[in-house]
Formats: sequence, structure tokens, C-alpha cells
Amino acid sequence: MPHQASKRESLAPCHLLICEDREDNLLLLETLARSFGCITTNAHNGAEAIKLCQDQKYDVILMDLAMPVKNGLEAAKEIRTTQNINQQTPIIAVTAEVSPMVASASISFGIDDYIYKPINSNLLYQSIKKAKARSLESKA
Repeated sequence: MPHQASKRESLAPCHLLICEDREDNLLLLETLARSFGCITTNAHNGAEAIKLCQDQKYDVILMDLAMPVKNGLEAAKEIRTTQNINQQTPIIAVTAEVSPMVASASISFGIDDYIYKPINSNLLYQSIKKAKARSLESKA
């Protein structure tokens, strides 16, 4: 049986906030997200992410955990605990730190899901798709 590349349905309309301080990772996440049919807005640190969450509604937030100024856990907690239009928006942690402690800390800071670096495009797609579905359910 010949191997076929899996076809993905477009996630459009889907507006992602990508919070990532490293340009190479940001470019990769942005390119993959756009290939999934998403439009993207970028933040280079947690403080920028919090500010952007005050001004624009997103369907899903991708949050690097290790960023300058304000890290991803602090930013996620602030987004969850302060009044803003993204208080209920699904947040997916994107991290190179693979440990059960990071997973449990992420949940306690209001992060819904996490994926590990290096980024696997299929896992990223599935995670965004699942988060977007949860986001739509919460609006219904």
C-alpha cells in the first residue's frame, strides 16, 4: 500500500497569537500556522502578549514558556486572571522543557495544552484544531 501524505483541512478562520522570542522558532510557527489556514499576530515576550490580548480577540494563543521580560507562565496567568477579551482563549504552551513538572505547572497557570520543541507539524495542527474546537464550544 503506497504511503500518502495526510491532507489537512484548513483551520480558517483562525486567528493565532504566537508568543515567541526567538526569530527562527517564530518563523517556523508562523509558516506552519499559515499553512493550516490561520492568520497570525506575533509577540516577542509575555508583556507584549498581555498587551495584545487587551486589544484583539484570538482563537488560540501559542505561548513559549521561556521568554524575556515576562515568561510564558506569568503571561498566561495574567491573561487568565485579569479582565480582557482573551481570558477564556485556549493557550497552548510551546516549550523545549520536557518534564512532568512543566506540564503540571502549565495547567496551574491556566495553560490548556502543550507541545514540545522541536515542533512536530502534525502535533501542532492537532493541538490548534482541538483548541479551536474548545474555543467555539465555549462561545456556543
